[in-house]
Amino acid sequence: MKCRGFTLVEMMITVVVASVVLTLGVPSFRSLIQSNRIAAQSNDLMTALHLARSEAVKRGLSVSVCASADGQTCSSVVDWSTGWIVFTDASGVAGVVDGSDAVLRSWGALTGDATLSCTGAFLQYRALGTVAGSAGFDLSIADAGPSGATRYICIAGPGRPLLATSPC
Repeated sequence: MKCRGFTLVEMMITVVVASVVLTLGVPSFRSLIQSNRIAAQSNDLMTALHLARSEAVKRGLSVSVCASADGQTCSSVVDWSTGWIVFTDASGVAGVVDGSDAVLRSWGALTGDATLSCTGAFLQYRALGTVAGSAGFDLSIADAGPSGATRYICIAGPGRPLLATSPC
């Protein structure tokens, strides 16, 4: 009866080949993960903007999106990376959640090395789905890590958010 198995030389060659493959593959896989994380987080923000616009039209009243650290009120500091909320803004006091408003949905803080910057503290959609105010509203989500992936969200007066790979 003959025993079967690996010799020491065969095992060493297998370990060397596996270490070379892992050395080459892991950095690019890490970059892929970070790029996908930025894409997922920008999709979450796009979801919030589409929700706010559609709810404004459906309800026939203003709906706002603002930065929020606690998921219930708008932050006094404009830091969208702590999270954001979508809420009805029936009182007309834009960007302030008061007794007549209801939080429709909240999102938590960004994960990883992502940073989120924007041109305003809040965005308010009117009953017709247009953006309150004449200036555009732009957001960018960037990865501070080695991938450097960045996504831009541009919103003009008509209110439709557009996802872009270059600045608005």
